Amino acid sequence: MSKFNLEKRISLEYLGEQWKECYLAFNSMSYRDVKEIIKLRSSKDESEMTLAVFDILKQNFKSGKSFDGKSVVDLEVTDLEEMPIDILAKVINQLVEGSEAKK
Repeated sequence: MSKFNLEKRISLEYLGEQWKECYLAFNSMSYRDVKEIIKLRSSKDESEMTLAVFDILKQNFKSGKSFDGKSVVDLEVTDLEEMPIDILAKVINQLVEGSEAKK
């Protein structure tokens, strides 16, 4: 367990008005996590890289809210497996590179 407990909250508001209160919260990526992701990105096996990066995301997940088409609902770590890939890509970029999601 890290001695640093910093939360990185990623807004999902860019998805539309109904998503205004939605977000994904993760523990901030550690140097070790980023180093592993960079190493995996240079790997030739994309499926291995994707699974490993997703495991790092699951380990760092704290909380979240999503819009299910009717209302805003709480997210659990198991819900991440249903996350659309375009959202997943933005999340990884924001956590690893610190970039902001573009509207």
